Amino acid sequence: MIQVKALSVSYGRDVVLQDVDLHVRQGEWVLVTGPSGCGKSTLGRALTGLIPHAIAARMAGSVQVAGIETRERPLPELAQHVGMIFQNPASQLFHLHVADEVAFGLRNLGFDEQDVQSRTEWALQVTGLEPLRDHNPAQLSGGQKQCVAIACVLAMRPPVLVLDEPTASLDMPNTRRVLDTLKTLQTSLGMTILMIEHRLAAVMPYVDTVLLMDKGKIVRNGRSQDILADAHLRQTLGLRRPTESPLIAW
Repeated sequence: MIQVKALSVSYGRDVVLQDVDLHVRQGEWVLVTGPSGCGKSTLGRALTGLIPHAIAARMAGSVQVAGIETRERPLPELAQHVGMIFQNPASQLFHLHVADEVAFGLRNLGFDEQDVQSRTEWALQVTGLEPLRDHNPAQLSGGQKQCVAIACVLAMRPPVLVLDEPTASLDMPNTRRVLDTLKTLQTSLGMTILMIEHRLAAVMPYVDTVLLMDKGKIVRNGRSQDILADAHLRQTLGLRRPTESPLIAW
């Protein structure tokens, strides 16, 4: 579903990613973590096509998502194959009603109204937002706002979802709400999820695979169970076993 080969990205003289190779299977939930400045967010932007289409950066190598080479397709087309959620949902929400917010992207891309309505209803249902369809997004909780942002992307029905620290500003109940919603999407729809996150203790029970990045490279790629079983790596990540009191890294 995601195939990255020899990806390098630089901003001016600053090399942020160096020869990154990555393969993510359909329906897999991958956690990307690592210290600040290691290239996590740049990887996410390259996967969604923001690099090189919207962000000025030099990019070498190949990025394919759902069989599509991201550098060869425009962003509106890519949005139907890979969606991105950022850490501050308020910056993505502008309408007075949740349903109008979810429908906006579809209308902006020229979908016919019948398709807009059916996709909007579906996205509201799968994210549990149907009871809030007429509410003002600005008056919702942080977790509800993030679910609205997710619904907006889901309305495009992309098979791949990239999230850049989506729980950074959320308390634990709202964090669980967002993570539970994503798990439902993964299990019921087979959605492929790549999440960039530093709140590892909360996220680890949900994910299948963990990528550890440092200095622009992937330095460890393994199953979440193997990461938790590795005492040295747990210490590096600031994690403890699930039976212990969890810590949060980075």
